[in-house]
Amino acid sequence: MELISREDAKNKGLKRFFTGEPCPHGHTDEHYVGNWNCCQCTRDYSKEYVKNNPEKRKESNARHFEKHKEYHTARSRKYQGLPEATREYPMDGLCESCGNNNGFKKNGTQKSLCLDHCHTTGEFRGWLCYGCNGAEGNLKSSCRNIMKLHEYLMKFKCEQLLKNQIAGMVF
Repeated sequence: MELISREDAKNKGLKRFFTGEPCPHGHTDEHYVGNWNCCQCTRDYSKEYVKNNPEKRKESNARHFEKHKEYHTARSRKYQGLPEATREYPMDGLCESCGNNNGFKKNGTQKSLCLDHCHTTGEFRGWLCYGCNGAEGNLKSSCRNIMKLHEYLMKFKCEQLLKNQIAGMVF
């Protein structure tokens, strides 16, 4: 680390400075320009505080996420390789496939709609509920698979209708 006085660091607009002298706790680390605190002491204090106050940390994280929700959502999508949405999130929360309103619940928490995209082109397609997004993924976006499933379900539905009609007939 390069030796630099607090005054020089302050003049250069830096947030930390390093004198090479240990702090009262024996750490030879950088110090913050604003309050002279040793960076290692601050890290140790923060780690201990989080350990002793997990609920406060959880509340603080929740407030931060809520305040910066759009940033974290965009960052998460970028990390996952998802495209930017070309349409706004539906205000009514309805799935663009089945029309349900966020039907999936996990641990009693309502889940939001999923951003659907083409895995081949990477293009945004729309907003789907958890069930439709999972079904679409399991069918591998194949029209052939979707049509075969539709035929199968229609066959079953017709067989059930026929059985119900026969059961209702009097001989």
